[in-house]
Amino acid sequence: MGKPLSGVSFFREKKFDGKRLYYLVYKDSFVILAIAISDKKAQKATINRILLDLVEYQQYVYDLLKKN
Repeated sequence: MGKPLSGVSFFREKKFDGKRLYYLVYKDSFVILAIAISDKKAQKATINRILLDLVEYQQYVYDLLKKN
């Protein structure tokens, strides 16, 4: 569900009520990590910031999984 973004299949966007929810899907771990919500004006800046931090988000998910 949601539109893949920036050529990265696990980075997705879902539009609702004029807002956009950005999230990452880690199929191998059965995890969906919600990252940000923005409007159209902030879309490009939000996407660029998320792309810069992809490695950190992945590490966060794997660290949480190790604790559980």
